[in-house]
Amino acid sequence: MENMTNDIRKAVKKQMIDKEVNQTELAKLIGKSRQQVNDVLSGRTGHLGDTWEDIFEALGLELVVKPKERN
Repeated sequence: MENMTNDIRKAVKKQMIDKEVNQTELAKLIGKSRQQVNDVLSGRTGHLGDTWEDIFEALGLELVVKPKERN
């Protein structure tokens, strides 16, 4: 589960770079504190909740679950 969450964090951080949005700007966009955004993106909090949904929406991302590819 942790690897999956790390992959999500990496994808979000890449999108932030691509869109030239920093944590302070993202926090303003989603109505959260910069510390809340930092806690989610750094893994300091396990609480996903609305913060992830708000981040995805602000950055134009969606979370998709699909079956694993089998070798």
